[in-house]
Amino acid sequence: MDIDLGKNFRFRGYGLDARLAGLLSLRTQANQAPTAHGVVQVAENEGNSRSTYSAYGQKLDIERGVLAFQGVEGVDVEGHARSLVAHHSGFGPTGGSCVQL
Repeated sequence: MDIDLGKNFRFRGYGLDARLAGLLSLRTQANQAPTAHGVVQVAENEGNSRSTYSAYGQKLDIERGVLAFQGVEGVDVEGHARSLVAHHSGFGPTGGSCVQL
């Protein structure tokens, strides 16, 4: 099954509030866990709609975020490549609070 997140997919949960874009392909075989292939990324901010990550008691603006699924069994984020850069609003990536995963 192929899943295209399109242009208006928004995820809110686990501290993340973000527009996401990308394409995932899910595959299953008898008596095995599903595998996922593809890339999901945080879409660029448009107008007043910005993507944020709440961590350590602060709401951080996401500069970039990528989650790459590479065929590892299961569709959770463990075992998959991931990258998230977020910073405190107004400080940019060179100052304030910054989180990298």
